[in-house]
Amino acid sequence: MAHINRQVKPRLLKVLKHSPVVFLNGPRQAGKSTLVQAIAKKEYPAQYVTFDSTTQMAAAASSPESYLRGRKGALVIDEVQLVPEIFRALKIIVDELRQAHGLKLKGRFLLTGSANSLALPKLSNPLVERTSIITLYPISSSEAMGGAMVILLSACLKKALKQILVNTGYSMQCKRQHFLSYLAQMLMSAQHGLMGI
Repeated sequence: MAHINRQVKPRLLKVLKHSPVVFLNGPRQAGKSTLVQAIAKKEYPAQYVTFDSTTQMAAAASSPESYLRGRKGALVIDEVQLVPEIFRALKIIVDELRQAHGLKLKGRFLLTGSANSLALPKLSNPLVERTSIITLYPISSSEAMGGAMVILLSACLKKALKQILVNTGYSMQCKRQHFLSYLAQMLMSAQHGLMGI
């Protein structure tokens, strides 16, 4: 399957350079796991664990602090809401690391979870002022098409401008109206074409 470049990725990587904990939330099947696995292999080298694994979930639930202390360097925890005990341990670890490293502590933990995870006080309270939150929405049509949308719109504009310049006998108001009408027609055609994808 081809990799889809997500628009939120540059912002996520930027926030990881400034915040000790980053929480990537969003609805189920939005692509959170795929995105964090991809950046953990390349731009944000990190160990990846998922609490979808019953082994990982049981280990983290039985001793959250030990679980976190046993991992050095950056850590991605996918489906973090499945082990609510981990949030208090994250607070303790982040506070200790901040004391040891000062403001240099950045990008230590990247968490993913469902959109409503941080709505629960038990989960969100320990991480107040320690976490940056980014929301990943389902794939948009422009993400799915990559740069094809920009190329398509550019081609439509060029064709519309060429059509208007050829019709030199019209007034500026008429050319403007013709341009807008032609552009609307091209965009509607493009939209109908995209719906078949």
